[in-house]
Amino acid sequence: MGRTNHKRRQPNPKKPNKKQMRKKQSAIVQRCIQALNSDSDRFRTKLSEPPKPPVTKPPDGSLKHFKPIRIEVVEGAALADAAALLESNFHLEEPDSPKEKQDS
Repeated sequence: MGRTNHKRRQPNPKKPNKKQMRKKQSAIVQRCIQALNSDSDRFRTKLSEPPKPPVTKPPDGSLKHFKPIRIEVVEGAALADAAALLESNFHLEEPDSPKEKQDS
């Protein structure tokens, strides 16, 4: 009487189990079908609803949820005065020119 080896063969971890793969694929297919059905239901309800009236503008050309703003325009003389005032108070020195650097 010899001893017999009753070891079960273990599945190779690199080789996918076909039964498991079929289950996963069927679950994915079911989820896709449910998503498509819900999208089609939403689409059908949108088609069955009466269309919403478009937003109309008031006759004066303004939109009701926007408040008009006032833009202040400065005259050119005022800008010239401000530039002269800044120029008298501040002086920007220009960087040395390349000729002056070579002479040094």
